Amino acid sequence: MPFERIDSSGDAGLRAWGPDVHAAFSALGEGFYSLLTDTALVAPAGGLSLTVKAPTLESLVVKFLNELIHRAEEERFLGASCDARYSFSGGEYRLSAVILGEKFSSKKHTRGLMPKAATYHELQAGPVPDGWEIRVILDA
Repeated sequence: MPFERIDSSGDAGLRAWGPDVHAAFSALGEGFYSLLTDTALVAPAGGLSLTVKAPTLESLVVKFLNELIHRAEEERFLGASCDARYSFSGGEYRLSAVILGEKFSSKKHTRGLMPKAATYHELQAGPVPDGWEIRVILDA
């Protein structure tokens, strides 16, 4: 998936993109997990399904990442792949995602950065000339 880290003083930034909004959100999920560990070491052994809803596209990005942070902290879940589906209906933004991965094991996985929360600082999400792009800063 196409994503990259963005330098941000003291925090972690992600830029994710794709040919459409679904691919951009999928790349964002995979980019998030790349902050936590070397995702090549994560087996797609189990699944995590989640749905988030929000009144704005920007708040949907933040809620999605904050839900991933919560699951990583509380359930120790690491993702190997993310398949996200975006929709807008009745004035509500919605994202459903299926993430394949497994629980963290100190014997198998490296420890990376564990963000505290996604922020609205410099957040951008929307169409670009060649598809969709999301930029977000996570409080480290």
